Amino acid sequence: MVVGNDWKPDNISRGSLSEDSKELLTWRLNSKSSFSDYTIEVVYVTSRGNTNKTQYHVHKSALAAGPIKSGYFETLLKSGRFSESDGDKSVLKFPEDIAQGFPSFLDFLYTHPSECALLVNRKNRRSLQHLAKYFCVPKLTEAIQDFVKADMHDLEYLEEYLSE
Repeated sequence: MVVGNDWKPDNISRGSLSEDSKELLTWRLNSKSSFSDYTIEVVYVTSRGNTNKTQYHVHKSALAAGPIKSGYFETLLKSGRFSESDGDKSVLKFPEDIAQGFPSFLDFLYTHPSECALLVNRKNRRSLQHLAKYFCVPKLTEAIQDFVKADMHDLEYLEEYLSE
């Protein structure tokens, strides 16, 4: 499965992003339109035992440089010495729930720094937390912590947060 061919800016899960931030989500475009220079293939096994693979056509500069960057991809792209990487492609294996949060993770890396925290919500928080740690993205960890602090005022979710 290849993601992005029919993407329109209004399809973003959080309607509160500005149009400028939505335009930065170029990984959602097809690879030719976005001039992608790197591919990430995320592999996971479904609850039914099927293996799924999804390819994301991304940009090295969005992954490894700038105010929101991944320490993992920065090191990978500088050294090229990770077993998950082969030239201009990485193959990553995650549990299904983590793999399903990968598009939100990419949205976070691509979104304007002043708005990226808007992408964290109750539905994707756990997968983003795992991905932030795995890919060494301190800004995402901070955004998740800020979301949890603000969300703890809802008694329905307080117990969940305190048990972690």
